[in-house]
Amino acid sequence: EKDAGAEAAKAMGMGGGATSGRSSFFVSGICCSAEIPMINGILEPLEGVEKVSINVPNKTVYVEHTFALISASVIKETLDKERFDARIEKDAGAEVSNARATIMSKYVESTFLIESAFGQEKADLIQPMLREQYSKEHVSHAEAHVPSRTIKVDHNPQLVSAETLVSFFKTHGTNPMNVSIIADGFKEGIWSAGDDADHVEEEHTGLQWHIIFSGIFWITSMLHFIGGGWDFLKWFGVASVVL
Repeated sequence: EKDAGAEAAKAMGMGGGATSGRSSFFVSGICCSAEIPMINGILEPLEGVEKVSINVPNKTVYVEHTFALISASVIKETLDKERFDARIEKDAGAEVSNARATIMSKYVESTFLIESAFGQEKADLIQPMLREQYSKEHVSHAEAHVPSRTIKVDHNPQLVSAETLVSFFKTHGTNPMNVSIIADGFKEGIWSAGDDADHVEEEHTGLQWHIIFSGIFWITSMLHFIGGGWDFLKWFGVASVVL
């Protein structure tokens, strides 16, 4: 029953990224190796606990567990009830949740296999076809690779899922494509720069214009060395520094 529950939790996932990991606990109640069987006996029967490792000299217990079934805090409480006085050193579930919260504003990259006829002419239509249906908030970029018969799509999983894109490819246009998912970026945690990449590109473009105008002003300021009525041009040098 325990194994069946763990497998079900893994199958459901936790919205992308890892669904299990290894947490560590400092257990002050460990005094000798004779207590290893006792700690194993306490933790291993718990649903969601996959593996227990114990370092006696460091008084550290490592527990690999499925986050959806048991948390690090519950493992700590279980050890405390048996008077082992545990302290969480690393909460793997919390780390994954924090990482997921940090990257949720970004896009994921999903990969699709084209199972129907596919050539360069159709590949060139992928990006315009998606842009016609979805805004950039939904799909930021798409790229088709004819030799491998694949399409990579950067999409916001909160707005459009990989499954939705499959349905789109199968039904859109006069010559729909039969595609299947190779990698669901959301479920497998394959995150893409998406809008951040566009933002960087825009920043670089702006920086280049600043450099160009700064250079023009600096060259112009050099003309003040001619003297006479050209002396006012030295102020162009100040403008080049400001830019």
